[in-house]
Amino acid sequence: MLGQNKNMLGQNKNMLGQNKNMLRQNKNMLGQNKNMLGQNKNMLRQNKNMLGQNKNMFRQNKNMLRQNKNMLRQNKNMLGQNKNMLRQNKNMLGQNKNMLRQNKNMLRQNKNMLRQNKNMLRQNKNMLRQNKNMLRQNKNMLRQNKNMLRQNKNMLRQNKNMLRQNKNMLRQNKNMLRQNKNMLRQNKNMLRQNKNMLRQNKNMLRQNKNMLGQNKNML
Repeated sequence: MLGQNKNMLGQNKNMLGQNKNMLRQNKNMLGQNKNMLGQNKNMLRQNKNMLGQNKNMFRQNKNMLRQNKNMLRQNKNMLGQNKNMLRQNKNMLGQNKNMLRQNKNMLRQNKNMLRQNKNMLRQNKNMLRQNKNMLRQNKNMLRQNKNMLRQNKNMLRQNKNMLRQNKNMLRQNKNMLRQNKNMLRQNKNMLRQNKNMLRQNKNMLRQNKNMLGQNKNML
């Protein structure tokens, strides 16, 4: 019996060593998860400077961060459970198999999370590429707009010159109309004077005829 107890104690020590290794691996995984969270925060900070199309991506990143926080919370809970399991391992070696199975599932989930993070990084790179293309298109549109504004300014300058010429032509036309009115007024006055002269000439002719008639009578 003593030999069996020594064997059991040796096995328990081995199991405790394995549990410590599992705890160390869990701590390493937590460190990696914290590093991933730090990277995700940096990516979020960079994504804030992106255009409006990244809002959906931000929403997805927030969901991913929420999932990461949930995973961290679960990992912390798992660490607490591992401590309890270590305490219980002295009496219950059989539960260690279940904990190992759960740890494998957690590692699988962590691998899946890493894969999802890589996919998110790839999507972010694609979004950055699209944003650069959009910025390039915007610059081209701005250049075209500047050219159009320059053409519009030239057209406005030409229109102002045409308006100035039209005003000058109108001024000249008004002056010509004023001169024409003055000429018409002078013509009317001349016509009136001519009529008066004709009337006087007729009266003189009438008087001359009367004088001729009197002269004939005198003769």
